[in-house]
Amino acid sequence: MRHASTIAEYIIQKWLDERFRPGSLKVVFDGTTATIIDRIGQTATVRYENGMVFMEGEEKL
Repeated sequence: MRHASTIAEYIIQKWLDERFRPGSLKVVFDGTTATIIDRIGQTATVRYENGMVFMEGEEKL
């Protein structure tokens, strides 16, 4: 895991590490969101909000 600069980055990275293989994504952080890019160039946005992490388009649980 890379060193996080914020709590949001740390929590998002931990969330990603639990769901994807290490090194399989490029992650670009912007405040409380991160754009993730996979090996074939597909992208998704992950957000840290109110103590939870979710991928945009996913229902908040």
